[in-house]
Amino acid sequence: MRLNRTFDAVAIPDSIDYMASLDDLRQAIQNAAEHLKTGGVLLVVGKTKETFHNNNFAYTGEKDDVHVTLLENNYINPFKPDTYELFLLYLIRKQGKLTTYAEHTVLGLFSGAVWDKVFKDAGFAMQQKGLDGVYDRFLLGEGEYPLTIFIGKKEE
Repeated sequence: MRLNRTFDAVAIPDSIDYMASLDDLRQAIQNAAEHLKTGGVLLVVGKTKETFHNNNFAYTGEKDDVHVTLLENNYINPFKPDTYELFLLYLIRKQGKLTTYAEHTVLGLFSGAVWDKVFKDAGFAMQQKGLDGVYDRFLLGEGEYPLTIFIGKKEE
């Protein structure tokens, strides 16, 4: 998407994971760079291959006569490099009647070195900071779900 204007900051939440190929990731970061003023900041919340693990989550909520439970499975498929699989199972009860929906998606998973290179190639000086514990209360069993904040400053 081209907005034909520039900003002081651009933020991309963990939806960056939907960039399932290196080319997709490069295009997304380059597009963000084109929407930033010189000295502008890009914030991306992502994962690195070095810290990501298989994991499972459960979320639940209720409002009025609707109760929703979401089960999430993240799996690093050894036969699909630089990706992981996301499987979501929704259990939705309206007035006690159960409906289920399932979704399977392949998402990108890149090394810290790849993130560094993509940011540098797009004209950013980049820093990384850990963002841990955000989803810990939803984790099932043992495990962790480390996230990384990639902070890029658009160079002159």
